[in-house]
Amino acid sequence: MLRRYPALGVLVAAGLLATMLPSALRLPLSGPTQAAELAPVSGEGESEQGDLSALGLGSSDGLGAGAAGRGHDGPKLPDPAVEGAGANPSTKRCVGSPPRQTEDPMSPPCVAFFAGDNGGATTRGVTRDEIRVVIHLGATTEEQFIDFADPSSTGTAAQAEIIQVIRAYQRFVNERYQTYGRRVHFLGYSGPSGPSGSGPEVARAQIAAIEERWKPFAFIPVGSSSTQVQAKEGAVVGMVSVSFSGFDRADHRRLAPRLLSYNPDLQDHAALTADYLCRVLHGRPARFSGNPNEQGSERRFGLLWQDNVEVPEYAQLAALTKSESKRRCGLEFATEAVARTSNEGQADYAQNVAAIRGEGVTTVVFFSSTTGPTGWGNAAAAQQWYPEWVIPGSTGFTGADMNANGQNYAPLVWANAFGFTFDIKRGTPAEQQWLSAYRSSCGDCPVPADFRAARLYDVLSLLMWGIQAAGARLTPENVDRGLHAIPERRSSDPASPAAYFTPGNYSWVKDAAGIWWDPRSTEPGGSRPGCYRLTGGGLRARAGDWPDGDGGIRNDTDPCQGPTR
Repeated sequence: MLRRYPALGVLVAAGLLATMLPSALRLPLSGPTQAAELAPVSGEGESEQGDLSALGLGSSDGLGAGAAGRGHDGPKLPDPAVEGAGANPSTKRCVGSPPRQTEDPMSPPCVAFFAGDNGGATTRGVTRDEIRVVIHLGATTEEQFIDFADPSSTGTAAQAEIIQVIRAYQRFVNERYQTYGRRVHFLGYSGPSGPSGSGPEVARAQIAAIEERWKPFAFIPVGSSSTQVQAKEGAVVGMVSVSFSGFDRADHRRLAPRLLSYNPDLQDHAALTADYLCRVLHGRPARFSGNPNEQGSERRFGLLWQDNVEVPEYAQLAALTKSESKRRCGLEFATEAVARTSNEGQADYAQNVAAIRGEGVTTVVFFSSTTGPTGWGNAAAAQQWYPEWVIPGSTGFTGADMNANGQNYAPLVWANAFGFTFDIKRGTPAEQQWLSAYRSSCGDCPVPADFRAARLYDVLSLLMWGIQAAGARLTPENVDRGLHAIPERRSSDPASPAAYFTPGNYSWVKDAAGIWWDPRSTEPGGSRPGCYRLTGGGLRARAGDWPDGDGGIRNDTDPCQGPTR
């Protein structure tokens, strides 16, 4: 088809490449073959011209302000190359040059206009007019079903704030993203965890309740400690499940194309961790230990992880990190320990600390939920042991409300913490994209205190990218094709990660930013001391990109990470 419309192919490629790449990394166009991969896809062959032509071309406002060609089975629209710019109206308020769908640099290239037949009920949870998306809000005493399009449909008092946020996001995505004549309809669910906690059995029961009532196209779990279990169960029954945290790549592939994650999968996570350990720390003295006898001695690594029935990924991350570190640079851990937790929150933290300390470890690498640093930190403080603590990515203590968590940990222990996060650089809440999206639909609403508002926005940005990139014929397979057409690229903007899908990979973010804990500084707009500072201003690295050596880890000029609330 692009041989019939060569100019269209070049414009499509130019729009997406220029949008995805920072100005310093703009790449030359490579021709029609690449352009074809960047269009919304129909999955039904070259005859489906409407999906390509709906990319929003031909307007005095530049690429993306109007559509060229015709919608599928729709009327023939003016060709801007022949009949001039501005022939088609813009129904979406795109921004930037070249235009993208929203102000967020993570949003897709502009598709400002669509006309024609969207195919109607192309898959489950999709009609000619609607796309049903269920958001799991967490545990409640009684089962709750919420319709966010109905103002009279409410949940519990404790859910009032996040419900207001979701209603605002529903208005935002429908006003700003191209959904090809359909309206995204958010629905909410919460239910009791039951006597067995919130493991697989409970997740299956809750997914069955959602399936019976709504049979949605997509599912987003944001409200409980078992969101990954829920996401997998949703994908099993046919929902496109989009989670914040990544999974084992085998799970992604087993449930493809219905299991997607915003953050890296476990294999990419382990590769980033091993590369950081090998390139930045291995073979060098323990410069940041709080134990005087360890200063200047070569680092000796210990591995610590939390055995949590609700988050089994910690054990997998630990195993993958061990094997990958040995493969990359011969790094072997002097010892390892596991804290076994139960639903009552009991763990053997003191024993772990004593065991690792006894092996002469200077540098502890650990994977844990938010409770782990509290338990281990308190145990280390009680034993007056202050090693280096390496934070390997957005596990519990950096994946939620980062600074607020760190402020609760033992100060003398956490003063030696550093590592990396998958999160983007954040200023004050007013400077962040999630709050801008929320306020655009909720006027002067107060800043939400719930960190899930920011995390839900991140997950929605991935889902909406996929829905828009799928084109008018919305199916999980076309979402998959559209997301895998995002060009691979590095990031040179701390507020915009390298985000794309490689073959056989179903997680979005591919890089991370270095961080270190400063107990004296204060986050932007905050008042309580203690923040994670962003190494090098928050510049990001993929596996293979970490700098050699640890000299740049901590600098007084590094900015504090902003809050996610």
